Amino acid sequence: MATNKLNAPNIDSSDLINFPDGRIKDNDGTGDGTGVNRLIYSDLHEFFAYLMRAAALQYNGLPESVGNGYQLIQALMNFAVKNDYIAALNATTVIIGGVNTNVLSVGLKLSTLNVNESVVCLAAADFNNAITLIAGSESGIYQTITVPSNYKAGDYLQLIVTGGGITLIRLANALNLQEICTELGFLQAATGAEELAGTSDTVATTPYTNQLAFTNRLNGSGSGTYLVTPTNNGLMSAADKTTLNSLNNPVKNVGWFSGVDVNGGTIGGAGYVVHGDIASAVLLSKGTNTDSVILVTFNNAMPGSYFVRSMIESQSSIISTDDGIRCPVFAYLSPTSFKFAISEVAPGNQSLKIHIEVVAIS
Repeated sequence: MATNKLNAPNIDSSDLINFPDGRIKDNDGTGDGTGVNRLIYSDLHEFFAYLMRAAALQYNGLPESVGNGYQLIQALMNFAVKNDYIAALNATTVIIGGVNTNVLSVGLKLSTLNVNESVVCLAAADFNNAITLIAGSESGIYQTITVPSNYKAGDYLQLIVTGGGITLIRLANALNLQEICTELGFLQAATGAEELAGTSDTVATTPYTNQLAFTNRLNGSGSGTYLVTPTNNGLMSAADKTTLNSLNNPVKNVGWFSGVDVNGGTIGGAGYVVHGDIASAVLLSKGTNTDSVILVTFNNAMPGSYFVRSMIESQSSIISTDDGIRCPVFAYLSPTSFKFAISEVAPGNQSLKIHIEVVAIS
């Protein structure tokens, strides 16, 4: 704790506005002057003594002067500017335990730096992972270094004091950012030429270059390589799209109905099981010429005239029980329905699935 001279005897406290801690008084001859004693001067001397110790300077025993130098000013400057300049980081060889040892060296007193305090350095050489120690300007003092990212000569480094030694962190700037990105594998944006060439794997596509390349491959000078041909998958050309649009699939409805027993079943009712574009199949009549007439409706309305293709599938374990039928016929009713008639040549029970295609007539 420091002492305040205001609490000392014989202090002038008449102008505390301008001198909040009072002023030293001269002796007017009555012994009323401020005393020359420990209370007044001890803290003053202790301040400079600690400043010298903290700056790791040894007293030269000479008065402060132009000729002798100003050690107190030097101690103060060590603190005022120690983080304001770029310290050179070099490699040197020293003898440690009788052995020549490579260490890093920096021209400042590392012992004056506190934990978590830092200094910016300029590396004179590439990082050498065989070097594990660093020395400041103090003689015979070495600290362990940690290097999270290898650096190169000319890189700026942040030297940070930690509880376990010194950490050297490579700083990125306009001078080395390209090199760092390359070393760490960071992708940069491709140029238009690189995107069009499509040969680099060290740059990244951006929305602009992606659009540029796609447009070129679709409509530009390079489109011939990327358009579809009879032997090559690719993009469709405008001419191919026009041709595709001109094609018209006449088959508009495909499906089936099943469970048909010719000249059997219940008229009306729930109808047969249906699938695909067949919406319903209901027995209208039976018995005439031993036949069944079925009303079939489908989902996709036909634009004009149409015909019906049908294929008969046996659903019995013995196909010969289902083949005693005559050729079926259909009759147009509406754009979404037709009658389907099928008859048998001899009495019997069938289980048939009727596959249907409704085909437009152009």
